[in-house]
Amino acid sequence: MLKLFLPATLLFVFSQSIAQPTLTSTCNPINGDSMVYYNCDSVGTGAVGANVTWDYSGLVTTSNQTLHFASCPAGPGCASFPGSSLANSTTANAYHLYYITSATKLSMNGTDLPSNVVYSDPEDFLHYPFTYNDKFTDSFKATFVSASYNYLRFGTTSDTADGWGTLILPSGTFHNALRVHKVQQYKDSNTAFPFTTTYHDDLYMWYVPGIRDFVFGITQPMQINGNPTGTTVVAYRNISPSAGVNAFNFDDVNLSIFPNPAKDKLTIKLGEQFNEQIQVSLTDMLGKEIMAEGYNTKIMQQCSFNTSSLAPGLYFVCLHTSKGNITRKVEIL
Repeated sequence: MLKLFLPATLLFVFSQSIAQPTLTSTCNPINGDSMVYYNCDSVGTGAVGANVTWDYSGLVTTSNQTLHFASCPAGPGCASFPGSSLANSTTANAYHLYYITSATKLSMNGTDLPSNVVYSDPEDFLHYPFTYNDKFTDSFKATFVSASYNYLRFGTTSDTADGWGTLILPSGTFHNALRVHKVQQYKDSNTAFPFTTTYHDDLYMWYVPGIRDFVFGITQPMQINGNPTGTTVVAYRNISPSAGVNAFNFDDVNLSIFPNPAKDKLTIKLGEQFNEQIQVSLTDMLGKEIMAEGYNTKIMQQCSFNTSSLAPGLYFVCLHTSKGNITRKVEIL
């Protein structure tokens, strides 16, 4: 079974002083990102608490992989994972992960390994804002087909920010790092057999202000039906500690989408922080692009979609900007 070492591609508000960091929606992945990670020898998870120093400078590299991100619906396979706004692929494996990004959370929406695992109730990776001692638990549900049998997967993920401080890696020393401990517990079952398979995962991920994606992660051996399987997975990011300087904060974006719910017309108005030509698209829950408009914020105060002919339901507005993508859910009556 696939070990769920799932990068959550998170970004913090930047601070140059040593201070307790806070995650915001700026953590969300950006179209076009390519991130190199080094797989390493096994190490312990280290201490919990405030102002901790985690020294992993002696890590021994065993292999590496590159993660690539592409926007949905243009990304590979997005149409099979309704509502996804981003697709993730890796050079180490021939599969993709699919995410939903928003101002308040980052959610896992599916994967195509070994076959399509489609989430009817996405798994929340993080809620925003998120800082030391914050925690949440989210339930999720998905379906997939294996060996011609239909399976149901359901479970919970629980995140706790259990430490912050200084993280020392072979790539440099990172101040204001926040560690997030994620516990995944779920079951797979089908209608053909009267039993279920249970899974338990413990993941530790360190994030640094202004740097997209985690910079260091440890995944302990997965437990299947209570028995440990596999090995500990350790990976760190090949990135400089200075990479987080002057990160853009999407929490400061003055974006209005109105009315919501809409009936005949939906209007999008973006603040002056961008001052550029952007692309605005409206997609349905299957990831199919319904409408698209160019929007030059230098000369236009707003842009609009005629929604009078659309079927009632939930849709997504996605703004493709030079600083990243912004996705919002809207309802059409």
